[in-house]
Amino acid sequence: MKVKQNIISVVIITVLLTLLSCVNNNRQNNNVETTSDSIETKSVLVDSIKKIDNLFLDIGKLKNDLDTFAITIKNTHLPFELKTDTVNENSSEKQLWVFQKGIFKLINPDSTELLIRNHFFIPKTKRILRIYLLELKYSDSTKCGKFFQKLVARKDYKADLTGGYFLNYGLTGTTDYVIKLDETILWFNVSCQYSKSEFIQLIEIFRKNISLTGNKRVIKCYCHELCE
Repeated sequence: MKVKQNIISVVIITVLLTLLSCVNNNRQNNNVETTSDSIETKSVLVDSIKKIDNLFLDIGKLKNDLDTFAITIKNTHLPFELKTDTVNENSSEKQLWVFQKGIFKLINPDSTELLIRNHFFIPKTKRILRIYLLELKYSDSTKCGKFFQKLVARKDYKADLTGGYFLNYGLTGTTDYVIKLDETILWFNVSCQYSKSEFIQLIEIFRKNISLTGNKRVIKCYCHELCE
């Protein structure tokens, strides 16, 4: 009888030890999963801030600040929507048109290592309040400098309206703020629906959300006025 009791006791203890081992393994697995999830979350947060060499651009924070501007200054009642696309040989004809015949026809996408277009727009409005932010990356500073000189030569362009009248056209005929830094160019373009004082505020918002290190060159053109 005692032997049977001893056997039962051993079985019970074995079962209890097995259960405890399973619980500990589950806890360890949960800890591993939590750590993995934490790493993935941090990765997403880091990816929201774009880095191009010595340039940091927080596109998410920029959109939030532009939303506040649109709602409080332009009374849009709606925030911006943001569409971002990388322009390359696989882009649609509609995407490439703006670089072939549209306002950015000065840019040859094939000459860049990377060309990203961020398009901010207000839906459901007849006002043209769109904003573009182009990110251009060249293979070296020489190629980037050559393209920037092309913009410098173009900035004083005047459109012939016939009859002896000329219009200050600048880079795009709209409003532009271009920064060159080593192999990178950031091109901030807004429609003529924004006043000059609003344009200055938009530049401040834009500059607040980028961090630049190194020597930079700037072109600033307000709609139908001489560029600086």
